[in-house]
Amino acid sequence: MLGTFLASLILDFIKNNRNIIECIDMITFVPLHSKKLHERSFNQSEILALKIARACNLPAHSCLEKTSHTKNQNDLTRQERLKNLTDAFRIKASSAHLVRGRRILLIDDVMTTGATLNECSRVLKNGGALEVRCLTLARGI
Repeated sequence: MLGTFLASLILDFIKNNRNIIECIDMITFVPLHSKKLHERSFNQSEILALKIARACNLPAHSCLEKTSHTKNQNDLTRQERLKNLTDAFRIKASSAHLVRGRRILLIDDVMTTGATLNECSRVLKNGGALEVRCLTLARGI
């Protein structure tokens, strides 16, 4: 499966950069809006997060939800991306206790401007996370 291969690339990076997961309490991922998830039937960031968590012997939780169906980030400028994602994510009510006081590794598939990771990190920190580290498979331009 492609997810296994792609996760192995991230795991190789982690192996060579152990400080990335030092002191991490749990792993979570950037969620898709329910409409997008229904269209696609999978969340690539979730697949990566679960495989990484299993390999690193860390818990993985679906802590965030995307509350609004936003425009596709690929079609927007940096400023439009930031505005597009403002208040687009929240911590699931059932996961609030998992976030407070934790050091979290946030997984996404691709980072371009960082707007998605910034917004998800902001939400996690506002929810009481002590630290949020971000890791992506690729960096877009």
